[in-house]
Amino acid sequence: MTNNYEVPAEMREFAERSVAQARKAFEGFAGAAQKAIHSTPDLPLMPPAAKDVGAKALSYAEANVNAAFDLRSEEHTSELQSRG
Repeated sequence: MTNNYEVPAEMREFAERSVAQARKAFEGFAGAAQKAIHSTPDLPLMPPAAKDVGAKALSYAEANVNAAFDLRSEEHTSELQSRG
């Protein structure tokens, strides 16, 4: 079964801007989180490796979100190319 309806250009542009804004917001959040992780002093009650674990977890989250944004971009590019 194929989908035969056309999404209006204005709606596509709105979606593209929304994705771009979401990516920019996430990059700002991730940058602030990385800065916070690396600028906090070592706390005496926290195990020494806790900072490393937090940084690694944030790194995985960043990679996952960036992969989702990249996938969306690739899907959009494929869609535009298939329309000719």
